[in-house]
Amino acid sequence: MPALTDPRREAFARAFARCGNRAAAYRAAGFTGGRGAASKMAALAPVAARIAELAERRAKLERAGLEDTIADLLAMAAGADALNSAAAFKEARIARLEAHRLRETLAAREDDEARPIERQLTQDEWNEQFGYLVGR
Repeated sequence: MPALTDPRREAFARAFARCGNRAAAYRAAGFTGGRGAASKMAALAPVAARIAELAERRAKLERAGLEDTIADLLAMAAGADALNSAAAFKEARIARLEAHRLRETLAAREDDEARPIERQLTQDEWNEQFGYLVGR
């Protein structure tokens, strides 16, 4: 669904999809009104459809992980290769470079998670290991 033609209604839909609060979204879009005005706005069919679309898009983005993003980038690159044009090859190269960068990020994250957490020494442990240096 394209953006709503009324920019203030579009702003309301975006704000409501982001924060989930009708009254706050109504104010953020620049509307003023009495009780129930925000609920009436949210109940309008095109506005409600736009809110649902934006909320679904936001949920997909929150669910998407690095693995999904890497797979999508590689699929885009394969599709661009099939176009056989210089611009498509350039876009495919950029998508592959970004996929490679994300793989490295994912690998670094996995390394960090696998590394044991270092704990601080207690005073007694420190004295046992390094206390002999203090008297020098």
